[in-house]
Order: sequence, then structure tokens, then C-alpha cells
Amino acid sequence: MTIPNLLAFIRFMIIPWVLYLIWQNQAEADHMAVYLIIMASLLDFIDGKLARGFNWVSQVGKMLDPVIDKVGLNSTFIILIIREFYYNENTSGLLIFSVFLIFLRDLFIVFAGILFYRIKEEILVSNNLGRATVFFLIITLMLYLLRLPGELSRWGIKASLVFVDVLVIASGLVYIQRLFQKLTR
Repeated sequence: MTIPNLLAFIRFMIIPWVLYLIWQNQAEADHMAVYLIIMASLLDFIDGKLARGFNWVSQVGKMLDPVIDKVGLNSTFIILIIREFYYNENTSGLLIFSVFLIFLRDLFIVFAGILFYRIKEEILVSNNLGRATVFFLIITLMLYLLRLPGELSRWGIKASLVFVDVLVIASGLVYIQRLFQKLTR
């Protein structure tokens, strides 16, 4: 197992802890979840730099890294929605729409990626727009979990969700375009 794959495995092991903390519906637990999300994000950055910098890129890592991102982000956003329904009963329609959009895009990317691999025996790796989308998804999630007080915070979260929605749609369309380009070669 390469060091980048080991770091990816550690990121995967952080996911259940983040979910547990978010489910607690307490500010302190949410703040601890934010710290774990930051740690996982740093590990993701480091594993990518190590893999490319030392030529430790592996087929497993190319598949594992985006799957962990998708599992981590989707499960975190879904548990957040379930928590809001369970504890607060006033979940934002925009949050539900955004999570649904993220989930559909990621589901498409996973199934299209599997199909592409079976046809071409090649892994379609993420691009800069995909990485930017994940970055802003994480920022939006942390804004939500930090529970900053005031109307400005609520508007900031809404604006962030709308921005993320645009990025999710754009990155999904770019993925489709890249997929068709590679399939027709």
C-alpha cells in the first residue's frame, strides 16, 4: 500500500466520526466535525501532492480518492438533512435541492466512470473544476456547521449553496463532455 493510499484510508475512517458528531446536533460537536473535515481535507491535499510528486500514482488511488470524496460529502450532507428534519423540522428547501443535485451528479459520475473503465480500461480523473467544486462543497458544509449567528450568516450559507449548485451543474456537464471526447477517440 502506498503512502497516498494509506492517507486516503485514514480519510475514509474519519467519515463515521464526522457523521456521529453531526448527528449530535450540538454546537461543540459540529465544531469538532469541522476540525475533522479540515484534517481530512488536508490529508486529501497531501496524498495528491505525494502521489504526483513522487510518482506514487496508482490505479487504486485514482479510483479510491474520488470515491472517498463522494462518500464523505454525500453522507455528511445527507446526515445533515436527516438531522435537521429530526431535530428542527425546518430543513431548508435549498439545502435539500443542493444535496439532491450533488447526489445525482456524483451517482452519475460513479456509474459513468465504471462504464467508461469497462469500455476503455482507463480511469477518467478529476479536473480543476471538479476539485474546485469539492473545495466549495467543503467550505459550504463548514459554514453550515459553524452555526455563525445572524442574518448575514444565513444569507452567506444560501449564497454558498447557490454557488455550489452552479459548480455542481458545470462540473457535471464538463465531466459529460470529457467522457464523450474520450469515448469517441
